[in-house]
Amino acid sequence: MIGCSRFQSTFRFPGPVQVRPMSREKSFSIIGAGVMGRGMAMNLNQAGARVHVYSRNPDGLSDLASAGIHCSSDPVETSRTTAVVVLCLTTDEVLNSIVFEGGLYQDLVNRVQDGERITLIDTGTTSPDFTARLYEACQNQGIEFIDAPMTGSKNAAQAGEILFMAGGSKESLEAQKFFFDTCGKMMIHCGPVGHGQKVKIALNLTQASMMQALTEGWILSQKLGVDSEVYDAVIRNSAARSGLSDFKLPFVYSGNYEEHFALKNMNKDVNHAMRLALEYNVALPVASAIKGVYEAGMNRGFGEEDFCGLARINEMLNGLDK
Repeated sequence: MIGCSRFQSTFRFPGPVQVRPMSREKSFSIIGAGVMGRGMAMNLNQAGARVHVYSRNPDGLSDLASAGIHCSSDPVETSRTTAVVVLCLTTDEVLNSIVFEGGLYQDLVNRVQDGERITLIDTGTTSPDFTARLYEACQNQGIEFIDAPMTGSKNAAQAGEILFMAGGSKESLEAQKFFFDTCGKMMIHCGPVGHGQKVKIALNLTQASMMQALTEGWILSQKLGVDSEVYDAVIRNSAARSGLSDFKLPFVYSGNYEEHFALKNMNKDVNHAMRLALEYNVALPVASAIKGVYEAGMNRGFGEEDFCGLARINEMLNGLDK
């Protein structure tokens, strides 16, 4: 059983990013400038840290560059002068291509051998197997490693309100207090390395199932002639209300599927959960049922849109698509 305890010293009350006086020795490289990486980079920069960002297309990071953030298309060059390397990548395959095949890991090893102290933090949702591989490689060479997958939308990343689920020693997490305080509203210490990823996969399976249930309830109400406003009022004032319903249902009603958390990423995480269920002999009847809906959404080309866009698949199944 995964035991989680809140790391109280890293809690920060909601609100705008606070600029803290600090030493210029605080340095971070963000490897991956998607919706979450961009937000973390801006918040760290505003808090006074030296920040470098890697993106395959740095020309699209003019806002970061204008804020004084160094942007590069070379992940090794990006991380070379920073003490903390933050991975914000989407899949095991992308991680492998950059960390191992792309030379990032070897460059970090060389720096540690030259006497530098380096910490690698993986904030993406990575398979437990690949997380174990990363940890073993880092441990063998004296690189501090933390798995700290995050949850929150693009808005949370911009506001510094991410929730981190971290695996690692208390000492290593305490050493990165500035990072977690600056980028997140809370960091929950989930146990040793790897437990952060396990909890995050369980969380995303829960959210995927909740979104489908909320959408099916809305679809049924539509077929029965109930206005969306009425359905929404009932959800908001009943036990069915959640942060997910408050945030996602207005997008479903309006048909706005702008990416906050892409369908392709949620589908990947559901796949992680299904593989773990097979490995540990866990029955997941709801997850098994919704997998077909996720596959249909991917096959329709909705992968780059928000995962709440699966409402369209549900509409198609029920003759409500326009």
